[in-house]
Amino acid sequence: MRNTDTSRRNRAGFTLVELLVVMVIIGLLVSLVAAAVMRGIVEGTVTQTRVEIGKLEQGITAFMTEFNVDYIPSFMVLREDGQYQVTGPTARQSHKDTVAYLQKMFGKNFNPATPCDWNGNGKIDPGADLPLQGQNCLVFLLGGVATPTAPFACQGFSTNSANPAAQPVTGEKRRGPFYQFQTTRLVPQQVAALPTSPPTPVSFLTYLDPWKTQPYAFFSSYKTLNGYFTGKRGTSTFPGDCPSLQVAPYFRLSGTTTVFENGQSVQIISSGRDGLFDQGGQWDPVTGKRGVGEDDQSNFSRTPLGNPQQ
Repeated sequence: MRNTDTSRRNRAGFTLVELLVVMVIIGLLVSLVAAAVMRGIVEGTVTQTRVEIGKLEQGITAFMTEFNVDYIPSFMVLREDGQYQVTGPTARQSHKDTVAYLQKMFGKNFNPATPCDWNGNGKIDPGADLPLQGQNCLVFLLGGVATPTAPFACQGFSTNSANPAAQPVTGEKRRGPFYQFQTTRLVPQQVAALPTSPPTPVSFLTYLDPWKTQPYAFFSSYKTLNGYFTGKRGTSTFPGDCPSLQVAPYFRLSGTTTVFENGQSVQIISSGRDGLFDQGGQWDPVTGKRGVGEDDQSNFSRTPLGNPQQ
């Protein structure tokens, strides 16, 4: 009886080997669960991005309907002081294009020479061109003017076409916003510096995609087949309308002809989980465009750009 009791006492706990085995099994289970959770998060964000890109397209359609325009630009040069150079020997094509579009939007009562606080920072920023890249145009046109201070929000445009950049007043009906941008994903980007000493930065908003690492890239064909911009805007050279994002619009070859994706519409592109855009350019929609941006998502592909079409 004593020997039996001693044996039972000795087996009351696990041996070191048994504990190690249990710990290894638990570790494997935890890693499997963590991998499944992470996979679910990634797949969920991919789905969210795809849905959001579709809603941005709907917002663009609503914008064009509201303002009775047949395209939405992905490059503009604003002047808050109204001093556009549209006539004479110093006339600039980028100024002409911007003024023409603003007059299409706001009608005959809009005078481009009137100072406007386009970025909503509470003051007129004089003496500098404010070149909006595609990612800025997407937020500015769909969202309108911003709140003067953080947290930023988009407030649409005033129905007073003489000053469409005016901040909202109580009871005023606004034109837009045409997409409900999430406040936490609106991030200012410096677009110019005022000629002051020291130079004063001027910013416009961009909109981070659901991965929250990069803003959406935005390109417009200007409603002209193969009209995506790949050359010069005014006096500066750009690799497309999103130079700071280092991505150009996508195209493919049809025989010997260059055909842009969404050739008569827009391209909206997310940099995906890795936060890196591919360089744009020629893309094979059958095999996918492999590279640093193979997880990029767009409105012209049902799957990420590095994956073959299903």
